[in-house]
Amino acid sequence: MSGSVVRRGKSSWRAKFEAGRDPVTGKRVTRYVTVRGSRKQAQAELVRLLAQVEDGTAVNPSKLTVAAYLRGWLEHNPDLSPKTLERYRQLAEQQIIPYLGATPYKG
Repeated sequence: MSGSVVRRGKSSWRAKFEAGRDPVTGKRVTRYVTVRGSRKQAQAELVRLLAQVEDGTAVNPSKLTVAAYLRGWLEHNPDLSPKTLERYRQLAEQQIIPYLGATPYKG
């Protein structure tokens, strides 16, 4: 995977990187992320994002909602005891998802 960091403003940087391939078309998917701060911080963020792509944990934040993220996290968290998992699900469904579920998740 490759990427680059380009200055956008006084303290703003644009990280551009390849986020794999589209499974339907086979074309490369390029993502852009704006990072505020120093060039070093922008490069660190680029490295983190590229690592997520390599690990397969990167998601397109514009398509994922808080509700989908929470439900996925609860479904794929084997470290929790069954009772804790049951309580977390109950709290998520009753207290978080009704109010924030449709909000885009920005990871």
